[in-house]
Amino acid sequence: MALFKNGIIGTINGRVGNLVFRKPNEKDFISIRPRKYKKSQSISLNRERTKFAFISKFASFINADPILSQTWHQSTINSTSVFHEILKPILILPRKEC
Repeated sequence: MALFKNGIIGTINGRVGNLVFRKPNEKDFISIRPRKYKKSQSISLNRERTKFAFISKFASFINADPILSQTWHQSTINSTSVFHEILKPILILPRKEC
């Protein structure tokens, strides 16, 4: 993974071809996207994917509203962003086995 510093073309976020651009903690990173991967179809994993997608949409909604975001940011959870503050406590809950 490469670190991208003060680029000429400005800020890039997301995928371009096989390159993935990210900016965690105000640092720009470039990585290569894997060509192929096998997506498991197990029932429990699909349930976890659905749960994660729902929580992510909820966190994005909260994070998009400045008032809700600021309110949530006042929590005592240590995290890098409000989005992660929302995800963290929910994702560490014990999982029920099938």
